[in-house]
Amino acid sequence: MAPMVVDLSSFDLLPAELRTMFYINVDQFDGFTKKRQEILESLREKRSIVISGDIHSTFIADHHGVVEFTGSSISSITFAEMLNTKIVNSDIVTQIDGLKEMIESLDLDTFLKDANRELLDEDATFSKLKEVDTLNNGYMLFEVDEDEIKASAYLISPEHTSQRLYDTEDLNSLFTKKSFTVLSDGYLS
Repeated sequence: MAPMVVDLSSFDLLPAELRTMFYINVDQFDGFTKKRQEILESLREKRSIVISGDIHSTFIADHHGVVEFTGSSISSITFAEMLNTKIVNSDIVTQIDGLKEMIESLDLDTFLKDANRELLDEDATFSKLKEVDTLNNGYMLFEVDEDEIKASAYLISPEHTSQRLYDTEDLNSLFTKKSFTVLSDGYLS
């Protein structure tokens, strides 16, 4: 459900038709904005959260009273790596000098957050991205009680996911932990 928008308007290297703000993947709820709003309205009435996944990245989104936690894949290719591979192997790379290098050095997480901030400045009802991590694998752990929900994202670099880690003495040291709390009013603290 989290919005995935990037803004390429300042990239002079790109042809004019590509210098715009656009959704990365309209096959998810960005392609069904009215249905997303309808579902979120229903969830707001019930003090709900959304737990989602299957986009190979970690997102924490605040949909104005409905918090969404999107967990990454534990060992599959990450979203950033998948996107970079598709673009670098596409025909457009051969048509624009320097595009391959630009794409490989792109900080997609910052790009997504920046575009999200711009959209929020224009429309305060737009969902806010609190956390974006398209670079790492990981999992999420939730602790739920009547007053709050605590969510922890445990993130690990893809370089470790292809290694045998059974005998790693301090496996926890390979993970970065990011914690979030949803209060009883449905908002993220």
